[in-house]
Amino acid sequence: LQAAAGCVAVCCHHNILNMQTTTTLSLRQWIASDYATLQSSHGIKSRASTWSQEVIDVYDGKYNDAVDTDEAHPPKGTDEIYRENAAAVAFLLVENLMDEVSNDNVAIYRKFISMEGITVALEAIHGESTFALKCVSVLGGYANGILQISLFYSLAEIFLKLFTRNEFIPDWFSAIGSSSTSGNEDEWFEVSTMQDLFLHNDADSSSSGQSQKHYRQMESNTSSKLRNQYSTLPIPICRLIADLVDGSNSDVSRTNTAFTSINHVLDDLKQMVIEPDVFLHDAQGSNSILDFKTRLYGRKEEISHLLYKAERIQSKRNNAPLEVISIRGYSGSGKSSLVQRVGRYLSGQGWFFLRGKFDRMPQNDAFAAIVSPFEDFCSIVQGMKDRGNACDVEYCTRLSRAVKDSLGRSGIRYLSRVIPSLSQLFNDRVEANASHNIPHAVMDRVDSASPSDLSSSSGENIPQNAVEASMSQRRLELLLFTFVEKILALDRPILLFYDDVQWADASTLDFLGKFLKNIADHKTSRANILFVQCYRDNEVEPTDPLPHMVSTIASHDCSNLTQMQLEGFSQKALNTILSAVLHLPCRITSSLTSVVHQKTRGNMLFCIEFMKSLENQDKNLLRFSLSDQRWVWDADSISLITISGNVAGLLMNKLLSMEKAVLNSLILASCFGSQVNSDIITLLDGLRGATNIVDNLDSVVNEGLLERAGPLFMFVHDSIQECVYELTPKSDRIQLHVEIGSLLIASGSKASPDIIEEVFSRAVGHINTCICQNGGNDICNQFSPLHRLVFAKLNLKASQKSSANKSDFSSAEAHLKAAMKFLPENSWVDQYELTLHIYEEYSTVLFVKKRFEELISHIDVVLNNARCLGDKMKVQEMLISALFLSGATTTAVDSLRAVLDSLGFPFPAAIDNDSVDDVINTLNKTTKELTVAQLHSYPLMTESVPLQAMRIMSCVTMPFSLSSPTMFPMMACQMMQLTLQHGLCLESALAFANFGYSLSGRCANLDDGYRHGKISLAILDRFKDTKRLAKVAFIVHGFLSVWKEPIQATVEGLQYSVNQGFLEGDYDNATLNRVVLLRQALMAGMHLSKLRDKQESLCREMMYNKAKKKFFVSFNPALGDLYTLLALTGDTDENIESIFATTRKENEDILLQRYDISKVETAARVVYYHRVLRSFWFRDYETVLNCSKKYDQYNKTKELLRSVDIWMVLFFGIACFVVSRKDNNIRLMSDGEQQLTTMQRWEHACKWNFENKALLLQAEFYYARKEHEQAKACYERSIASAKQHNFLHEEALANEMFGIFCVETGDSARAASVLEEARRLYQQWGAHEKASRLLPL
Repeated sequence: LQAAAGCVAVCCHHNILNMQTTTTLSLRQWIASDYATLQSSHGIKSRASTWSQEVIDVYDGKYNDAVDTDEAHPPKGTDEIYRENAAAVAFLLVENLMDEVSNDNVAIYRKFISMEGITVALEAIHGESTFALKCVSVLGGYANGILQISLFYSLAEIFLKLFTRNEFIPDWFSAIGSSSTSGNEDEWFEVSTMQDLFLHNDADSSSSGQSQKHYRQMESNTSSKLRNQYSTLPIPICRLIADLVDGSNSDVSRTNTAFTSINHVLDDLKQMVIEPDVFLHDAQGSNSILDFKTRLYGRKEEISHLLYKAERIQSKRNNAPLEVISIRGYSGSGKSSLVQRVGRYLSGQGWFFLRGKFDRMPQNDAFAAIVSPFEDFCSIVQGMKDRGNACDVEYCTRLSRAVKDSLGRSGIRYLSRVIPSLSQLFNDRVEANASHNIPHAVMDRVDSASPSDLSSSSGENIPQNAVEASMSQRRLELLLFTFVEKILALDRPILLFYDDVQWADASTLDFLGKFLKNIADHKTSRANILFVQCYRDNEVEPTDPLPHMVSTIASHDCSNLTQMQLEGFSQKALNTILSAVLHLPCRITSSLTSVVHQKTRGNMLFCIEFMKSLENQDKNLLRFSLSDQRWVWDADSISLITISGNVAGLLMNKLLSMEKAVLNSLILASCFGSQVNSDIITLLDGLRGATNIVDNLDSVVNEGLLERAGPLFMFVHDSIQECVYELTPKSDRIQLHVEIGSLLIASGSKASPDIIEEVFSRAVGHINTCICQNGGNDICNQFSPLHRLVFAKLNLKASQKSSANKSDFSSAEAHLKAAMKFLPENSWVDQYELTLHIYEEYSTVLFVKKRFEELISHIDVVLNNARCLGDKMKVQEMLISALFLSGATTTAVDSLRAVLDSLGFPFPAAIDNDSVDDVINTLNKTTKELTVAQLHSYPLMTESVPLQAMRIMSCVTMPFSLSSPTMFPMMACQMMQLTLQHGLCLESALAFANFGYSLSGRCANLDDGYRHGKISLAILDRFKDTKRLAKVAFIVHGFLSVWKEPIQATVEGLQYSVNQGFLEGDYDNATLNRVVLLRQALMAGMHLSKLRDKQESLCREMMYNKAKKKFFVSFNPALGDLYTLLALTGDTDENIESIFATTRKENEDILLQRYDISKVETAARVVYYHRVLRSFWFRDYETVLNCSKKYDQYNKTKELLRSVDIWMVLFFGIACFVVSRKDNNIRLMSDGEQQLTTMQRWEHACKWNFENKALLLQAEFYYARKEHEQAKACYERSIASAKQHNFLHEEALANEMFGIFCVETGDSARAASVLEEARRLYQQWGAHEKASRLLPL
């Protein structure tokens, strides 16, 4: 056999046999053996399909999740396994027949084959037994005459024996005569059951006397007779065999399903092998239903790409980018189905699949779609806890610990406002303090707070002003970001999917962009998430916010954006889909597909609805034939049908055929958007003829237009909801929404307490639709003054709920705009309090959204209509802050003075430095005896006017310190005076901190400055306030404590204020704390690689939009810090330049230009600070001297003392002594002595921080004066002090300077060891570039 022609090998896997060598069986032997009933066709299935098993599983709807049970996919029986193996054998047989004569397409049809010519080889590979069809041989060679007759008939005979396992029943048809052979090569075959079935022997003989067989036309019920004879033989196999036999007939006598090509035979078998449940086994009745839901038809390429991205994430590649997939296409193209099927498959592989959907109807909360996936996440995790699986419980424990530690108790409560399940999931006690390495004094303050104190201090009350409102929004964002970071840090991947993003508003897209940027900025987060969004590209313009958001994410250096376009299916692809739906081979469905594709252009939703319309009994153009057990159709009649050019026309006909009450109920449901709560819509019973609404909607569920999940009715597709909604004429839709909203308000008392808030929220949304769709005040004038007043109040209440409870200022803005339009005429006169409240709330929204130009115009309206000074204060506070933030400093200062004058606390227009110092010193004497202990009994400020003055001044202290450094201490003094005269308030904490700042900086009074800083923290402690901690601690730990406490401790204090600031939403002050923290961490000796990562992370978070170079105000100074770190570590600038699109020189130019425009000295000063650092560490002392002088030039005013001045004094002093020693420069020697004096004064205040530095300067001073013994002693003491106080880097510096001293004084032996120690310490610090350039000197 192996020597016979046509040998070929094919493999099929099984798991039972333990074979070490190849075994060869004839096909007859294989059919009768146990090998044939082993699971062994998977290898052939993989070979027949171009797609992986994972893709096929998604396509087939086979998952491994909680929904995908054994009942959905029960294990297969022996008969099914055998048929799948037999189909694989048949497929390979035909495939190899075609391969054998691949160069002669005609020759194959002259081939004769028989059972005896086929062998199957079984082979064990890697411990698993493997089927191998090693060769196919044909006895008798080739026929000379008829072509298809030989091959198709022979294949039919073999397939019947193969699939029935030789269960032949003779005389199925009564044989007519007997067959005999004449020895002709054409008549090699013997009489068989196949001949009895399908051949008719003619009694007439040919002229030669030989009996001639004539093939008769297969009868239409021949396939049925086959099924009757072989009751266990599946219908698809009967059809295959029958069509093969019919293909043996002449062209005239063939049926329309007869095979005409061996390629079609191979295609049929391939479908059986790849999808046996559809094309091989009997469908058990499911083939009589047009089922477009069970499987994901088409899109295998897109499935494969999504799974490829998922696999990349699961592979845990180092520094992997954030994978973002943006899928666009027309409505009905299958975008949502594609992602949902892949998501469900991945959820069975250990992923979390989380989905959010935006709605076209405007009454839905803007923020709800963003957070809804994480509500689902909490529900999933709760289910994991309840099931009790050990791995799941361990994951839940880790998650609980991480979330509680990072968010804290108040953070979880706050985030639960938008994710209600969060509080239920983490119902254990949460520690009040969730940070690590926090100073004990701060820990004690938080631990001693009562639950009520923590609640009031955590910002959970309604924000009292615009700044707090802005903080509340930022707090919610940061809490959500942190929550997601902790989820992703647990190494369980997430597929996060947002659908219909084209309906998201600009604010929501802006938030989504920040959300993705935050993930991309964090290595751990981006490595564990696949983000997918879908949208209709035909509904998005290039100027819309969505393309901008997508391009912004694409520009991030740590994101990888993939764009996918879903077009309509090609005719070939659609034929594959209809073939599977109808359970028929592609060759049979091609005629129907041609017509359907022509009508629907391959849009899947259009195709589904069109197919359903054909099945309509009235048309009867597509029906399931019980006699033939298959779908049949009239392609010619279908082609004559006239339909509209989109799915809406088909749906319209279907809708109009419904009962009136049912249709009216469905129309009401469509007014709510994609889904509606049955408990709410039932309140509309009787509206516009819609009765028994819930029952009617249940009947629509049976029609396939709606789905139901608990109390929710959901449209199966947005296109259906749109079509139903548009049944109401546009001119009548506004009225319908108003009627719905009014009836909901009137019926609200009937609603259950659980949904009453949602009822009124929905009611307001419907009423506001009249404004959204009309846009003017004309529609409001149609309501009575009483109705307008009610609607305005409801909108005000809804806006407060959105802003205070959810920090959703986009929804609040929409409600307030509606409220202002609903206000009756002359409302400033007739409804003053309500109007003032609405306008104040809208001012807050504009402030939070930073629309300052619009805010200033809006505030003018309030100021022109306000009746008293007190009613003006809230908006004037916003006005002053907005003017400062928008850069109108002069106008802001003038407005501030005007307001303070009107309150009776005038602020000076100008004052000289000496006068400022006098005021500070005088006030310091007044507070000299004030202690922290006395604050607990100090009277509180209760008068409204001083409180208003304190609030206004506290809002502008930071911009005032930059724009007017001389006047800033005066403002601190004025706030102190108000506190001393009228009592303590929360703003007094900032007053004491700023006054202490002025004392230490201007007056060099470090002790009293530090004392006032401690008092400021004690004031916060008395009020149990954490909202202002970042603002106050920035001054205390960043500018006061550093002169009295170990600098390492100030880093801890700053870290705590950073954490608390982020938790409270005080992003700006928390970020400023981080800037100072990292600078002080550098001076504290933090390892440079760790510091570099933190600095890059900070810069990333300050980067709003890389393409437009939009950054946080402190971005450029922080980027300069990062470039300085790179100089020390030896990392190149190129990577940072590509990330931030700003070179080192460009960054310095930006800062210098900022100084030229604003005259804010800090901008220029930081440039020269960075140049001093880079020059000093590489011993470029001339540059140090020049840049230090420049630094001083931009510090003309007596301003505040900064921690960076510590190194400026140290480095400038060392440079002065080194250069003066070489050049004998007396002036530089004098400058160096001044720096030494300053450092010694600081040493007196805090030995820990300054002793080693003062000793090093003293050593350089002695060396410059050639007092070598004294110098040597000071060098050694400086080294010891730096080591004792954990200044690794300054220990290295002292060793370096001492080594240079030893070299230059001739002590080479000592120099070598000292310099080697310096090099080792620099390496340990992470300053690899510095270490490599230490020598030669």
